[in-house]
Amino acid sequence: ADVGTLEANLRRQVITRDKLKNEYAESQGRVQTHKEAMDGYQKELTDPQYKGVGKKLSKQVVELKTYEMVNQDLDRYHSALDRALMAFHAAKMSDINKVVRALWQRTYRGQDIDYIQIKSDPEGTGAQGKS
Repeated sequence: ADVGTLEANLRRQVITRDKLKNEYAESQGRVQTHKEAMDGYQKELTDPQYKGVGKKLSKQVVELKTYEMVNQDLDRYHSALDRALMAFHAAKMSDINKVVRALWQRTYRGQDIDYIQIKSDPEGTGAQGKS
């Protein structure tokens, strides 16, 4: 290997070393900046306004979950009550129609209508439920 090749190789190595030194210095600067920011955040967390924030958060999370569970329970109770009311309504309408039919057949003397009855549509299928 001649001297010229060795000198060129040395220059490349020096340039690479200098680049790496610059990158290292920049990285150290970023690390220092992050450390200073962390120290600032640590000091901020010791501020009296943040005292007990973990307990407050836990309490709020428990409260939120409780409200969500209550909401789910109310939805289930609403659905059950709605089904029960619909079944009760259907049973009562059936009873009323039996009475109306019996009365109709006792009082109406024509031959064209056998009986009359009251008919109701399920919720949402009537005129108001159509769009």
